[in-house]
Amino acid sequence: MSDVLVLIHCIIFISENIEVTPLRYASHELDSKYFLEPLVTEDFPTVIGQAPKIPHIIHQTFKNEFIPNKYIPFIKSFVKYNANWTYMFWTDASARKFISDRYPDFLQVWDNYAEPINRADALRYFVLYEYGGVYADLDFECLRPLDRVTMKYAAVFPLEPFEHAVFRRRIPFCVNNAIMMAQPKHSFLRHIKRGYFTSSSIEGSHIDNKWLNIIVTPFKNAKVDMR
Repeated sequence: MSDVLVLIHCIIFISENIEVTPLRYASHELDSKYFLEPLVTEDFPTVIGQAPKIPHIIHQTFKNEFIPNKYIPFIKSFVKYNANWTYMFWTDASARKFISDRYPDFLQVWDNYAEPINRADALRYFVLYEYGGVYADLDFECLRPLDRVTMKYAAVFPLEPFEHAVFRRRIPFCVNNAIMMAQPKHSFLRHIKRGYFTSSSIEGSHIDNKWLNIIVTPFKNAKVDMR
């Protein structure tokens, strides 16, 4: 099975049957050093002299081609530092066509989502599963080439900032969906994709598909090795 890395506190998934269960803690337990986010003192691990495990494709999305000016420099930063990569920009129209062409059984759920953010959240997982590559929200800036992070691991899912997990959710960590990368058809993304089909129905398509539900609900009977 291909490996997957979650940054900072690393979770290596070692089973096809994956579960990420949110853990609740009392307020006094949040003082534990376990909740201190460590400083990054080393560069991202990589290997030299082999083909990348993650395709060199960048995915970003907005409702249409009229992108707010505040995002333009961030988009250009990804193009600047990854000039040899393929850049795929998804609008509402191209996203719907993609779902219609590749996942027609999901289209009615897609069309019945109550909020556009529900479709934007779903799209990032489906395009990564289909094409692989790197997904990044428009407010992310690229500061150097991404080649290094595509070489060693088949999937990389960074964590949310420490304070988001501990003070908002009262859990030790949570996986974000604002920037992530994977090879196509990765098993972790397959579990998430299945979760969309099994947890969303036409009647229940208003379901809150924020990161916590999407990351947690598809995974049952987990075997998770905390490193």
